[in-house]
Amino acid sequence: MHDTHDGLLTEFEAGPDAADRLSDEMLALLGITETEEAEEAEEVAGPGGAEQGVAPEADGADDEDGEWPKSVGAVAVRRDGVLVGLGNLVQPVDDEPIACLDATFVELERRRLATGRYPADLTGPGLPGDAVLMARLLSAAAPQARALGFTSLEWSGLDTGTAGRAAAAVGAEVVAVLGRYWTVPLDSWQPPRDLPPLDVRRAPHPLPADVVERYLGLYTATNPEAYWVADELADHLAGSGDDTLLVHAQTADGTVTAQLGAVVEGHLAYADEPVHLGSGPRHLLALLDHLVTCLRAEHPAVTGLVVQELDDPATAEALAGTGAEVTTLWQAYKLPL
Repeated sequence: MHDTHDGLLTEFEAGPDAADRLSDEMLALLGITETEEAEEAEEVAGPGGAEQGVAPEADGADDEDGEWPKSVGAVAVRRDGVLVGLGNLVQPVDDEPIACLDATFVELERRRLATGRYPADLTGPGLPGDAVLMARLLSAAAPQARALGFTSLEWSGLDTGTAGRAAAAVGAEVVAVLGRYWTVPLDSWQPPRDLPPLDVRRAPHPLPADVVERYLGLYTATNPEAYWVADELADHLAGSGDDTLLVHAQTADGTVTAQLGAVVEGHLAYADEPVHLGSGPRHLLALLDHLVTCLRAEHPAVTGLVVQELDDPATAEALAGTGAEVTTLWQAYKLPL
């Protein structure tokens, strides 16, 4: 399928291998030819990483052994014949007529390779033009998905970012709120009163091996289905070095029970949701207070902290108790076909 609009060309190819071919083309554009480099390019580094795909439940898993999701095709968007964006069309669940689109943008990947990470600003609009590219991908994928028997095209992302702006452009509907981003103003921060006695510490950089092992225990306990090894977790948490801060709470025997990390970018710091073993709001507030204290001491120019919360009542209550406000929503979108 070919369609030109605003100087852009879109094309669709059906089949389980179409997305792989486009991915290889993108890697070639980025100068990545070796397998190890390609694998490294697919990693997302650091706490506070960017909006990670528009269909996280549809990650394009290998379907050779009958696993789901299944890739059923791919759509490319080109400018002057050069690939600038691609979308993997997947069926996330067997026997359900729902298709999801997982989009990738070449310039965003190029920037990540140059800097070692995605932009830390989760809530920004993305690179200029990415929302337009996303809308083209969606518009091209929709009729093809309908022809393949699907009744809706779905994706997720931030309302202020590429996914949300593209959703508005194509007339999609919001079907769920998956998470929120809260902004904590640091200039008006007051240490919370009556915090529980908790051993909260700033993790050193680089992370010592014993701290990585204790973090590995926390990550494994909170998400047994995610497979982490020590070296990969250390690289993931290292972020951008001096601009990355990690704090954690631990018991008397050194067991880490909660961890919070942030990446500084400009006048703001960006944090993923706290990883914790069922900590209550007051314990998480103590963790947050320690992170704010470290930010103020080490990065006095930072004026705000943006914290991710993925439908976690304890985290939401802790953030609400600071006077923080929800400034961005992570939403699921649907385009009926």
